[in-house]
Amino acid sequence: MRSIRCGAQVARSFLSALALASLLMGLAATSGVARAGDPPVGTPSRISGYVTHVRDGDTFEVARVPVRFSGISAPELSEPYGQQSKNAMRGLVAGQQVICDLTGRKTYDRWVGDCFLADGTDLSVAIVALGLARDCPRYSGGLYEPFETERSKRLPFPGYCKPK
Repeated sequence: MRSIRCGAQVARSFLSALALASLLMGLAATSGVARAGDPPVGTPSRISGYVTHVRDGDTFEVARVPVRFSGISAPELSEPYGQQSKNAMRGLVAGQQVICDLTGRKTYDRWVGDCFLADGTDLSVAIVALGLARDCPRYSGGLYEPFETERSKRLPFPGYCKPK
């Protein structure tokens, strides 16, 4: 009889621990704490999938993970060409699988990375070449400058893009 009682106690303890773990995971998922699907901060990683939301010309979400393109700057939605830049990015990624190599850095809620279509098209090069984003030499080292057009050179140049 004693072994049955001990077995029931173990089962209750296990279920209590399981419920507590479930509660803590639920709290972490809603409190801004890193979730299971988030890459670890400071660790480069790769994600792939379909774009679930385009925020603007240099930021979108892949499988609900926000990604900010490294080394370029697209105009804000309230700036000239901001909405056109967002619409162009939507057109580039619509129905396409993307692959993003994340640097391990974050800016606000967004992971920083370089993103490509499955066929290898560099999305940063594409949006700059369309004249709807600029090279950000502080972070790119001038990588995207050769792709700038006359229009992209007239876009706002954010102070954070200036080399130190």
